[in-house]
Amino acid sequence: MAEKKKGTGSPFENMWSELSRLSKSWFEGDREQDPEYRSYIKSLEQEFSTIYDKFRLHFYTQIFSRFENREATLTTVESFSMDCIMAMDHPTVAEFAAMMNISAPNAAYRVNSLVQKGYLRKVQSKEDARIFYLEPSEKYMNYYRINLGYLDTVVARCRERFSDEDYVKLTSMLHIINSELMPELDMKRFRAPRDIDSKE
Repeated sequence: MAEKKKGTGSPFENMWSELSRLSKSWFEGDREQDPEYRSYIKSLEQEFSTIYDKFRLHFYTQIFSRFENREATLTTVESFSMDCIMAMDHPTVAEFAAMMNISAPNAAYRVNSLVQKGYLRKVQSKEDARIFYLEPSEKYMNYYRINLGYLDTVVARCRERFSDEDYVKLTSMLHIINSELMPELDMKRFRAPRDIDSKE
């Protein structure tokens, strides 16, 4: 088991200390011209990119091993569509179309194909029988749990590796990134509240 860092000298404390040392000169002058500032930004970009790539690679290796002796029935575009539907959490076809920036007929075609293959279900609204929400089926959730399981593993390793203070800081920073720094992908822009939310 990896040793859990405590107190002074933990990774986040070292990072914040170094950033504090540099911040005064950055905000008093032209930080974009500061080589140390540019180095930190480049390092952050690389870390985000590498972590994202590793999650994708883990998912792909698991998928290929499971379908070594049989063909997967989800196309690449259908996989993207299901990822979007999962992220939107029970969208309507119209909301899915708006999110993906495609026409309503195109969205309906993709949805019907996924329903026919058994990866998606249409759930009727309790308040308005004309409205149907898109819900991933158990068949698709078997795909989804592959990556979710690895995410749980990484989170557990973070708990072991970081002090409680650093773990809280990491959670707080990720929450800020999710809630404030990615407004283009705020699901509230595309998805209205609905009665199916009461199940959550």
